[in-house]
Amino acid sequence: MKKNLHFEIIRAVSCILVIAIHVSNIYNRSFPDLSQFSYWTALLVNAVARISVPLFFMISGALLAGREPELKKSLYRVRKYLLVTAVWFLFYLVWTTTYLQTPYSFRKVLATPPSTHLWFLYAILAIYMALPLIQALVRQLTPALTVWLLVLLGIAVGGEYILSFTPLDAKYGIPLVSEGRYFASFFLGYVLFQYRDKIKLRTRTLAAVLVASCLACVLLTGGATLLEGTHNEHFFEYRNPLIFVESAAAFLLFLRIPRLSETLTRVVTHISGNSFGIYLLHAVFLNILHREFQMTAWPAVLGIPAYTLAIFLVTDVLVTLLRKVKGVRYFF
Repeated sequence: MKKNLHFEIIRAVSCILVIAIHVSNIYNRSFPDLSQFSYWTALLVNAVARISVPLFFMISGALLAGREPELKKSLYRVRKYLLVTAVWFLFYLVWTTTYLQTPYSFRKVLATPPSTHLWFLYAILAIYMALPLIQALVRQLTPALTVWLLVLLGIAVGGEYILSFTPLDAKYGIPLVSEGRYFASFFLGYVLFQYRDKIKLRTRTLAAVLVASCLACVLLTGGATLLEGTHNEHFFEYRNPLIFVESAAAFLLFLRIPRLSETLTRVVTHISGNSFGIYLLHAVFLNILHREFQMTAWPAVLGIPAYTLAIFLVTDVLVTLLRKVKGVRYFF
C-alpha cells in the first residue's frame, strides 16, 4: 500500500516532539531552582510538543479503524507487540536497575513499566487487542452514530478529567468508552481523516485554535505551579480536553501541508521509518545526559533545542544501523 506522505510527516515531527517533551520535563521539574524565563520557555515547548503522542494514536486510527476486520492479522499484530513490549521491558529493566540504580517492583508490572515512556506500548497494545471489534463497529457507524460516539468519548474522558479536580468519584463508566482516553485519540484520527474534506475550517482558524489551546495549557500550568510552589503537570495530562483540541487542530493542519520537495520527502520518509525505534531508544541517551550533566545549567531557550537535536541525531543514527541487522529490525 502506498504510504501517505502526510502521515509520514506527522510521524517524523512527532518522534522529535516526544524527545522535546522529555527534555522540557527536566527543566519544568527543576522548578523553582531555575529562572522564570527558563521555566516558562520549557512550559511553552512542553505544551506545543504535547500533540505528539495523540498524533501517533490518531495516525493509527486513521489507517486501521475503518479496515475490514481480519482476526488472523490482528492476532499477529498483538503477538508482535507483546513480544516487542516484553523485549523493551526487559531491556529497560536492566538499564534502570544497573545504570540508573532505580529499583523496580514487579507488583506494578501491568501499570508502570521500568522506563515511563514505555507506557505507549501498553496503551497501543490494548487498542490492538480490541482492534477487530473496533473495526467491526466503525464500519457500521452512520455519520450520526459517529458523532454520538465522539460525544460519549468526550463525556467519558473529559468528565473523568474534570472530576479529577473534585472530591467526586464516578463509579459507573459508560460501556465501550470508559477509560478510553487513548481510544478517543485513535477514533478521532479516523473521523478527522475520513471527513477531512467536509471540515471547512480555514487554515488560519485551525492555527488559531492550536495556538489558543496551547497557550491555555501554558497559563493554567504556570498559574497552578506558582500557586502551589511546585511544578504542576495536571494540565499536561493527555485526557485534558485542551490537549485533544490542540492535537485535532494540528492533525488537520498537517493534512493540509502541500507537496514537499524530493529531498525533503526522502528526509521525512527516513525519520518516519525510524520513528518507532527513536521513540523506544531515545530514553537511554536522555538518561545519560541527565545523569552525567547538569542539563539545566544551560538556559532552556538554548538547552531544549540543543539537547533534543543531539538526542534525536544520535538515536536516529543508531536506529538506522540496528534496523540493518537481521532479526533486530523486528523490534524497531
